[in-house]
Amino acid sequence: ICREFQFPAAAEKLGLAAGVAAFPHHVEAMFRKHGDLHHSYTYLMDVDTGFNLEKLDRVHELCERVISRGIGVEEGTTELRKIKEAPARYPLWLKALAITILSSAVGLIFFQGGVAELLINLFCGGIVSILWVIAEKVHAFEFVFNVCGAAIVSFIATLLTRRPFVGPVISEAILIGGSVITLPGIHLNL
Repeated sequence: ICREFQFPAAAEKLGLAAGVAAFPHHVEAMFRKHGDLHHSYTYLMDVDTGFNLEKLDRVHELCERVISRGIGVEEGTTELRKIKEAPARYPLWLKALAITILSSAVGLIFFQGGVAELLINLFCGGIVSILWVIAEKVHAFEFVFNVCGAAIVSFIATLLTRRPFVGPVISEAILIGGSVITLPGIHLNL
């Protein structure tokens, strides 16, 4: 969708009055014809929380072109459909690998962890990245992904840090590193 402040301007070009309120998981939009104060249409739209910032930027540029009358509404709608249907730049397996590597690196970089933290975070990051792939494919799981990922990493960190065969490890490095992808905003560019 267009940025919140552009939405009314885009609706104006269509001959409509509009109001919009954007929230993290949904958008509320109200439309009415100019001068008609008695009839309006209100929509509640679910928003995919996995952002593709490249596509968002392309939509923003498209909104600017429609608002400035650089292109017509029909052409803009066609272009919007092409943007929506375009495949992601990176395949899902590569994104999952990036999550795993990010998880293993956090313990080393931010907590000066050692080999044990690296390997445990690699394992935890791998599990969380598998859960992330499931969340990408199964819309209902998307809402519990953060809780499930954090709970599994917490369980693994607690289990492994209390076992003598692992040796001394920094449990915080495992907790944060293994579940870093569940933090809000971290996966915006994946």
